[in-house]
Amino acid sequence: MSPRFARRIHALNDSGQIGGDGLQRWLSVRNVVLGLLALSVMSYPVAWSGMGSFVLRDYGVFGYPLAHYHRETFWAGEIPLWNPLNYCGLPFLAQWNSMTLYPGSLIYLVLPMPWSLSVFCLLHQLLGGIGMFVLGRRWSGSALAGALAAVAYSFNGLMQHALMWPNNIAAFGLLPWVIWLVARGTREGGRWLVGAALVGACQMLTGGPEIILLTWVIAGLMLFIPRTEFLGAPWSHRLVRYLLLVLVVSALCAAQLLPFFEFIGQSTRIFTLDHSAWSYEHDGWMNVLLPMMNADQNASGVLFLAGQGWSQSFYPGLLLLVMPVWAIVQRPRPLVILFSLLVLAAFDVARGSTGILYPIIDERLGLALFRFPVKAMLLLTVLLPVLSLFVWRSKGLRSWTGLALGGGIVLLAFTYVVIATGGELLGAVPREQILQNGWQRLAWFVVAITALVTLARSRTVRLQTAMGFVLLASLWLDLKTHAPTLAPTVQPELLSATAVDTTDMYPKPGVGDGRFAMSEQVLHENHYLTGGKIDEIFLQHRLTYFDNLNLLDGQPKFGGFYTMYHFRLTYVAGMLYARAPEWPNGLADFLGLCQVTSRTNLMNWEPRISAESLVLAGQRPVFVPDKQAVAAIGSPNFNPREIAIFEPALKGELKAEPSLAAKVSDLQASAHELRFRVQTSRPTIATIAQTYYEPWRAEINGQPTPIRRANYAFQAVEVPVGDHEIVLRYVDKTFQKGALISIVALLLCAYSWIRLRPVPTRRLPSADPLLATPPLLI
Repeated sequence: MSPRFARRIHALNDSGQIGGDGLQRWLSVRNVVLGLLALSVMSYPVAWSGMGSFVLRDYGVFGYPLAHYHRETFWAGEIPLWNPLNYCGLPFLAQWNSMTLYPGSLIYLVLPMPWSLSVFCLLHQLLGGIGMFVLGRRWSGSALAGALAAVAYSFNGLMQHALMWPNNIAAFGLLPWVIWLVARGTREGGRWLVGAALVGACQMLTGGPEIILLTWVIAGLMLFIPRTEFLGAPWSHRLVRYLLLVLVVSALCAAQLLPFFEFIGQSTRIFTLDHSAWSYEHDGWMNVLLPMMNADQNASGVLFLAGQGWSQSFYPGLLLLVMPVWAIVQRPRPLVILFSLLVLAAFDVARGSTGILYPIIDERLGLALFRFPVKAMLLLTVLLPVLSLFVWRSKGLRSWTGLALGGGIVLLAFTYVVIATGGELLGAVPREQILQNGWQRLAWFVVAITALVTLARSRTVRLQTAMGFVLLASLWLDLKTHAPTLAPTVQPELLSATAVDTTDMYPKPGVGDGRFAMSEQVLHENHYLTGGKIDEIFLQHRLTYFDNLNLLDGQPKFGGFYTMYHFRLTYVAGMLYARAPEWPNGLADFLGLCQVTSRTNLMNWEPRISAESLVLAGQRPVFVPDKQAVAAIGSPNFNPREIAIFEPALKGELKAEPSLAAKVSDLQASAHELRFRVQTSRPTIATIAQTYYEPWRAEINGQPTPIRRANYAFQAVEVPVGDHEIVLRYVDKTFQKGALISIVALLLCAYSWIRLRPVPTRRLPSADPLLATPPLLI
């Protein structure tokens, strides 16, 4: 501990703070880091050691395959702008949560997989705890308060479950650092602004939109703290600096943001927000007090909340639920009241259309802040640890009115929930197990309150130190044991490319050679496959290449799981599966579906010998509007070898004729380039079963030629008479412009860092007549 910080802590202790010098010496930054690391290793020893890998839900079928694909392109010396392995090609970097440009991705790009991705998630959970400690210690002036907030933030139910989302846990890990640096940057300027911009840009590149939005909203609310509590620049200066930070962060992330905005304008993300899916039921708030209520468990002991597919837990710890009431009673600061109201609003917004606030926000104001309403519970994850800091910033900590009132409310609510646990509220978990888990939560709550009271009333250093650690340990044990398992692991071998035997898939499709597709029945079964052991579930996902698991083997398929899809591809998928379980042969042939799910064994594959190559040539052009084109490609009469469908506006531009003798040869395909030769005796067209997307460019014998949209969602080029080499390349001008902006912004940040002098930290006065409490130390 530095002498300057020690003087500050001593001054704060003299003014009424609890947790004496003994605790302050023990809870140094180094010791807290080591302590949080030890708690993490004890919580997830298998993942840390590499003997197991996370796999639950999105981690196994979404996050890990994307990281694997990113790693493959990294070692191939490419930037993964385009993904040819899902559907008929999709933008990859522009997906936003692929973390392609996030600097922290180097952890799993360089170190061996799958161990490195599990460690990536755990390190960001640890980073979030350290950041909350730094923020809490600076804000409250108490290392114990910072440590308590760190444990509460790192190990609450949602944070533990967030380990299944590599991009979200990364955004969570950087959240407290961004809030702290933005607050200091807007207050003091100088290098703090540069640091805030760089860390804010890193969080932006993780691609967790709701978490990023929440971060900057909280940082913006800090601007409204009265100047008497915020030594530094006046409000107007802080607002200008805040807006400047938003601009600089956007510039630093332009290489990610510009392709993202280009793709979202053509994606289904803006059309597929289900504002009722996975929203809290009317009794959903009870899970915050009784975590196993209204839940089910599979054979591996994994807990699943009934009707809730986004998170398995939102449990913050009963002790943290006391903090809003306690903070308000001690001193009703505007920010405390606002944060407390936001916590209450989160419960209502999470109910979706059955609540009061969400219909107003969504329907009347038109603000789709969350893809799923239940994501409003993110506010609990962040604001409850933050509100706990306000309690420590007052002499009133020794006045127990707030604690008694808050504790009484929690106990009354807990009693009501226990009485209400009957019938339909119980779910599939036995009542005895639910109540036993609840009594354990209550016991740890009593231990924490007892330790807190003893700590505040004690005058001996040893007892204060002991009670401080009892307080932290009881909170961690409460959070860690509130659910059977939130982040299960499987053997790492199940994630390897050789984990499944695909000898029955012959011929195996490759890029440019065709695709495979799962039947609708297999898709449905995989989506609702939760009852068995976690390794058996994931093995079935592997055998059927569910969601993005085809990326592990480098095999293209029509399908996949992403946050955004090209809107035309969704209509094509609808036509492909409209006649399930039969396949519309014309469309399936055009898409190159050479392997589909077997009709007799859903775990096996059967070939389709009529599937066409990626490129066809010599068809007769037909001009119809898009609505008719969608119906036409799904029609049983659609023959992709004879006709190619174009929009009517191209009727006067295309000079192509049918050419039965047209021949396609020498097809070579990679992620960002496609080469082939066409020999024809007439001017004709060549169709490519690849998603029509503007960054693709075409050349014929080295000369640029336009790419036309054919068969509603795919590509075509007009080929003159003769033998020609045709090359299609993915040239993303938007990414290039964004990269240039990002590089310039990064150089300006480096220049500013060199030119600006470090801002000296203001020394905290031992007494300030203007302050009723110690000033904020953000």
